[in-house]
Amino acid sequence: MGQPTFLLFLLLLWPCVVSENLQGNEVAYMKKLRKAISPAPPDWFTQSNMCDWSHVTCTDITIGLSSIESINLMSKSLKGELPPGLNNSLRNLKTLVLTNNNLTGPVPSFAGLSILQVLDLGFNNFTSVPDGAFQGLIRLQPKYDLVISLAKTCNQEFRLDNNTNLAPWTFPATLSASSKLNQLSLTNANLVGSLPDAFHSFRDLEYLGLSQNSLTGSLPNSITKLLTLQSLHLENQQNLSGKRIPFIHDPVGIREPSGEQFPGSSPDLSNCTNLTELKLHGNQFTGVVPPSLMNLSSLEEVSLDNNYLQGPMPAFNENVSATLEGNGFCLNQPGRPCDHRVTTLLQVAEAFAYPLLLARTWRGNNPCKRWSFITCDIQGKIRTLNLTNLNLNGTISPAFANLTDLRELYLGRNNLTDSIPESLTALSQLKILDVSNNNLSGSVPRFSPNTILNTANNSFLVWSSLSPIESPPAPPLTSLPSPATPSTNKASPTTSRSSYHLWIKLGTI
Repeated sequence: MGQPTFLLFLLLLWPCVVSENLQGNEVAYMKKLRKAISPAPPDWFTQSNMCDWSHVTCTDITIGLSSIESINLMSKSLKGELPPGLNNSLRNLKTLVLTNNNLTGPVPSFAGLSILQVLDLGFNNFTSVPDGAFQGLIRLQPKYDLVISLAKTCNQEFRLDNNTNLAPWTFPATLSASSKLNQLSLTNANLVGSLPDAFHSFRDLEYLGLSQNSLTGSLPNSITKLLTLQSLHLENQQNLSGKRIPFIHDPVGIREPSGEQFPGSSPDLSNCTNLTELKLHGNQFTGVVPPSLMNLSSLEEVSLDNNYLQGPMPAFNENVSATLEGNGFCLNQPGRPCDHRVTTLLQVAEAFAYPLLLARTWRGNNPCKRWSFITCDIQGKIRTLNLTNLNLNGTISPAFANLTDLRELYLGRNNLTDSIPESLTALSQLKILDVSNNNLSGSVPRFSPNTILNTANNSFLVWSSLSPIESPPAPPLTSLPSPATPSTNKASPTTSRSSYHLWIKLGTI
């Protein structure tokens, strides 16, 4: 064969061998993919050059060697299961878009695809996500990123949104390696469990969508690091809660009308000055909506409805669209302060991290009306507060001193720490104070001679020379009073002192 004839032969053969310029594992995987999905594009069967297949883009790696860079099969009515081994075969893949089809089976692993930038698997019927499927995705770029997105509102994203057949799975903590992630949404993807404290890595995150899952527990503190965040969607979870809305307390303390400070320890996102959209409805968030949220100038839309929020109804700027129904605000007029008794009791609850047990009934503006564990007299004065054995955590709030009509205070058998506030000694009508069986420490303040104190089983309390003298050993714990039932708010006669144990009569030593 002469040289011109040989060259002509190579030119004629070229279309048949271009696919061989792909790496062998790429060719093998694309053949598996063509067989696995239906209907595959017709030219996938007629074009021998895979780089000429519709919806497939290749890139040159070196002279004479190409590699698949992009596959986009959005809205092609595809059925079938993606074959395994994608991450070991398409090593140079940057874009994979398979959204809005009917694909089933497990999501293939993408672990180790270090240059992957766009992955969109939304609106399919995948059934499971393997462990570590998204590990090592380190090249996600701002504005052109891999977003695990289960919401329709984001562009250029890795989507698993509305894959309702997924088996329960937990948030992929390995995504923390994707430090340049711009949008992350896992809406309606059957996520369960608590969120890992791994959000500090997402320094460019603007959209976080985790709505309509079954997340539980509280939000991690690392959410406070999302300084570029613009939209936060956490609505409609199974049991997502928080001692406050997972947002925002004033870094220097939130002051209620009484002047008392709410320092708080919940995740503080008050530095998220780009936030425009906050959706937290349909959860179990408790506590008071702080001024720093209402004063956030970037905010345009906020939904807090159907939680257990308390205190004054927040007054947002007129340009903010806010939904607030289904909470326990004291009044229905935005910005109006609560009754002073309500303000004090919410300060008490804040020291216990706003427990849901209290928030369920501590609603409205009259604590003498169906507030659990509180007994009032006929004049509306709070006489007894019985929080015995409620598994409370936190500290004893100095705000108890503002309940000036209080006669009996029971805090025994909880998990309270820190000291007994000195301010409680100002309660001139206090007859009984029970703080037994906690983990209190510090010096015991000097109370009125008319107060009986029970401090049993607090190993770290210190008795100074000004502290009362302990009385003889006590009878069994069963003699302690039980908490009032939720419906108990009526006046009741004072219980006889002889029914309590290890009481300490306070007076002059």
